[in-house]
Amino acid sequence: ISGGIGIDANATTGATTITLASTAVVTGLVEAGIDARSTGGAITVQGSSGDVVGATDGMYVRSAGGEITVDTLDSVTGNADDGLDLGSAGGAITVNAVDAVLGTGGNGILADSDGGDITITGNGLVGGIEGTVGDGIRADATGGVGGAITITGNGDVSGSNYGISARTDGAGSILVDSSAGSV
Repeated sequence: ISGGIGIDANATTGATTITLASTAVVTGLVEAGIDARSTGGAITVQGSSGDVVGATDGMYVRSAGGEITVDTLDSVTGNADDGLDLGSAGGAITVNAVDAVLGTGGNGILADSDGGDITITGNGLVGGIEGTVGDGIRADATGGVGGAITITGNGDVSGSNYGISARTDGAGSILVDSSAGSV
């Protein structure tokens, strides 16, 4: 699948689910590989594997309060920005089992929940998580009551600024365990 944006999904209500087949290659030639937005419903991008490449972000996902889940992909690459650029406006963000994440013009994974919980587990176990002009993982759960951040079981993580940057406030907690790879 390729186009200016590889997959463009914009929902005004209800949940959005994008499922990639094991041989899927999604390419955004001008913008993101996947651009998914919702005014409040949950957004899930999942697969049995699959590769996503964007001229800007690999994936650009925005929900106005709904949960965001990215699960079981081979690789996500953003050629001029973030690998994964995820913003939930209060909803939880979960990134699990993405084998390799590369942001060649920004962060590997940028997760900004505005107070929702962020969980980033089991990623980069094949090709690592890298942000060449930012952080490997940047998790920001500030806002509202402050969400909890859990970053565990990931492979090698590197960034030009920080390997991992995690911020929360209020009652939010942070757990980082890098024992599965180096940071």
